[in-house]
Amino acid sequence: MLWWVNLFYGILACDPFADEPELFHIPLPRVLEELPPVALNNRGVHRCVKVSGGKLMSVQIHGSADASVVSTWALADPASAGEWNPEHIVRLADVWADESYLNTLLPRSVLVPALALLHPADPNKAYFFLCSHIFAVDLRRGTIVEFSEFRMPEPLGHVMISSHFVHAWQYDPSSSKGPADFVPTSLMKEEFTAMRSLFATMFPKLIKTGTYSSVYIHIS
Repeated sequence: MLWWVNLFYGILACDPFADEPELFHIPLPRVLEELPPVALNNRGVHRCVKVSGGKLMSVQIHGSADASVVSTWALADPASAGEWNPEHIVRLADVWADESYLNTLLPRSVLVPALALLHPADPNKAYFFLCSHIFAVDLRRGTIVEFSEFRMPEPLGHVMISSHFVHAWQYDPSSSKGPADFVPTSLMKEEFTAMRSLFATMFPKLIKTGTYSSVYIHIS
């Protein structure tokens, strides 16, 4: 199945191997109260659609600024039915109050975090940006399972705080190829930026690509 995702209008999908390929539209899950967009051209701050654990997943931060929740849905089979099955609903206030978050000494603020990514193999683990930190939440328990401080490359660091510019994959360290070999040559710039911090320990290679820059993260 081929997918084209637009976070405003939904998903276009097509099975190119069908006897008579047909293009169909899949609306994204609806919520009662959406957060106001940070920027009209960067809806990925509060919503993303990613493949995780072999399923197409939709993730959204919604509600109000002081009572935000994170919800996830999995696209049901067959995809052409356009049905989403709810998987998780997590109140961010519960995450902030949990001992696992307090122990990290991460900022305690009313800021709504930005979505970073959904773990490509584990749909129960979502990553978020908050100021100069990235952290992972176990959506089943509402607890912090990973966190780190980081520094985005300049000059477009503020633009990259969004799931729209983050792409993750699992890299086999026994492979003869390095992580950079999996990035299309047409996207690559002259240099690679390695994060020399705890962020580098979590995500060993960060690659700055293209005019608008994307962050390519490999997850162990």
